[in-house]
Amino acid sequence: KMFQNVQKGKLNLKGGDAKKKKGKKRNVEEMAVAVVEEKETKGKSSSSSSSDPATKKEKLELEDDKPVDLRTPAEKRYDEEMKRRGQDRHSKIAKQSYRERIDKFNLAVSQLTEHYDIPKVGPG
Repeated sequence: KMFQNVQKGKLNLKGGDAKKKKGKKRNVEEMAVAVVEEKETKGKSSSSSSSDPATKKEKLELEDDKPVDLRTPAEKRYDEEMKRRGQDRHSKIAKQSYRERIDKFNLAVSQLTEHYDIPKVGPG
């Protein structure tokens, strides 16, 4: 009698019935075919045999030697910049020896105020 008014099942939230629509998942192979088609149309006029799906797939297989880059120009610039920054960071670290880095760190720590020191607790 105590648990008669208990609702069983999952928790229903307000507005929880509306399900979000999922976007289409793009097939990487289809995107690669589209990139190959764009290259074809830019390079030369498309012939009737190039519109055949089997021919497109064969051309894609022929171009497997060089991978198709599906990144946007902004993504390419970002990756190049991060690579350059990483190289700069490595070269800066390589210029200093371990002893020099430790000395630099100790100097920075010694110049900090006493506020950052660990306070003594207890008598003595």
